[in-house]
Amino acid sequence: MNGRILLLPIVGNGNAVVTFRAGKVTCEMQGGVFQKQGVKYLEMAKAAVNLIPGKIEFKFDNLFEGDERLGNEMNRVSMTTGKKFGEMLNEIMKRH
Repeated sequence: MNGRILLLPIVGNGNAVVTFRAGKVTCEMQGGVFQKQGVKYLEMAKAAVNLIPGKIEFKFDNLFEGDERLGNEMNRVSMTTGKKFGEMLNEIMKRH
């Protein structure tokens, strides 16, 4: 990972867990069924996803080359900006 949360740089190489709680996701899909060698498959032509975040929790491992103090602080900051992050993620998903 190499990026920013708010204006703070965030650097690391490890696992990340993002948990969405009490939110709402709607997905509208268009497609059809096709058959290949006697097996039916669903083919998606178009999909639109709308994410309305409730609470979003983050846990990033091995930030700042394993500096536990800095990593814990960055995890705390990411938790306080979780809803804003969810809103930004929703806008990105709408464009694609």
